[in-house]
Amino acid sequence: MRFLSISVLLFAGCTRQIYEPLDTAETGDSDADTDADTDSDTDSDTDADTDADGDPNCHPYEPISYANWQKHFTVNYKGSAGTEDQKGFGSFGNSFAVKTTLSASGGGGWDGNSFFDCDSGGAYVDRFEGTFTTPSDGVDHAVTATDNPHRKFLPAPSAISDVNATWHYSYSYDITSSDSGAGTLAIATVGDYTNYGFEDNVDVGMPCPSSASCGTGANAGKWNDVLWIHNVYTQTPSQDLIDNGFTAVTAQQDVYYAEGIGLIKEVTVDDATQEVIISKDLATASGF
Repeated sequence: MRFLSISVLLFAGCTRQIYEPLDTAETGDSDADTDADTDSDTDSDTDADTDADGDPNCHPYEPISYANWQKHFTVNYKGSAGTEDQKGFGSFGNSFAVKTTLSASGGGGWDGNSFFDCDSGGAYVDRFEGTFTTPSDGVDHAVTATDNPHRKFLPAPSAISDVNATWHYSYSYDITSSDSGAGTLAIATVGDYTNYGFEDNVDVGMPCPSSASCGTGANAGKWNDVLWIHNVYTQTPSQDLIDNGFTAVTAQQDVYYAEGIGLIKEVTVDDATQEVIISKDLATASGF
């Protein structure tokens, strides 16, 4: 199993999933069932409620705290056309959950949920637990991956207008799988995000909705006032992976966010090969 490929692709995809899907049957009061017969308490005293109202103080450019929204993306995944669907579940214990399913014509993908959090400093990726399908053989693998410590991927709301501001991150990307037979595989990840500020006339698969800022004239339908975040990262495998022929990977990532809607476009490219690892364009969205 090619764990380094998994780590790079899931990092590029940004979204992290959980292996056991959240219970979608209860959306009114929405206690998340994670066992056969009882509501799962994920903190000391309360059930994990998915609140459609969300937390307006979380982040205006990523609606991770809100429930009942859905987005559909067209995807290029390792050279193959595909789709990705996302659905917000809102609060889940001390995190926020997003259900994600990606599939591509060339094989490979994932299915599960992502976990995020936020504070006054920004928005963070917590962990990934999900089913990853390797493109080479089409085999499903139950994979758990944790950003240790959690990785900040968006600046604080108060710092959105700080153009060219950068922040560095360094963490261990710890991967375990029930079929690895190797315990936890640690992949050292370092990188730098840069806030490129607001971009106009961003070409996205979905025409700009009336709720967003849209171009006019020749640029009608293109998105304006889109937050552009650039990311450069390197992932270096642990010694047991190096012994099996794996090498470090460096990639460039450009991610675009619309206020109140979140991610609308993403492109991640391998520095060495110039191969597009993954690209996404928002095609449809609802519930915002």
